Amino acid sequence: MTEAQKRAAERRLAAEQLLAQARMLEERIGIEAEQARIASARARVGQISAALNAAVADEHGAKEIAEGAATTLQAVIQEREKLQSRVDELRSAIEAAQEDVTALETRLADARSIVQRGVAAQNDASAQLDELARAEQQARAEAEAAEAGLRERIAAREQLEAELRSVETTVVPFSGAAPSLESIDMLNSLEKQIDAGSEASRRVAERRAADEARRRTTN
Repeated sequence: MTEAQKRAAERRLAAEQLLAQARMLEERIGIEAEQARIASARARVGQISAALNAAVADEHGAKEIAEGAATTLQAVIQEREKLQSRVDELRSAIEAAQEDVTALETRLADARSIVQRGVAAQNDASAQLDELARAEQQARAEAEAAEAGLRERIAAREQLEAELRSVETTVVPFSGAAPSLESIDMLNSLEKQIDAGSEASRRVAERRAADEARRRTTN
């Protein structure tokens, strides 16, 4: 026999021994498992018996409680019926009072609506009055400024007229010589002042016409 065959035979023998030991352990485990099952079943029977006895006792107590609860329930029902009758009476009284409240609320809402419309109209009138007062104040200030400007223009024009009259009295007949630059400048200044006075007068007239139109529109 070769060395390899010897090693194979030894391995097969060892495997057969392990298999035999495994079968013995399996049989032992099966026996112990059966014994444990039987012991568990016996313990379960004892537990169920104890629980059954306790359940019977609980049932007896629950029966007594149920009978007492039924008696209490009957008393509660009677009391509820009395209270229900009282609630119905109160509900009728509340409904009647609610109808009165609804009528009063309707009247109150109408009164509030009237008050709101009155307040809105008053506010509008006050706003218009304030606006007219501001417009009047502004127009008065503009009119005063325009009148002051007009007085200044009139004074300037009167002064220029007086100067013109004074100059005319000293003017000699034209001898054909060209006027000096100073005379031309004085003439141009006079024309500008006269034009400014005319423009101010035109603006005052336009403002007065606008104020009169606004016053008519407001009335």
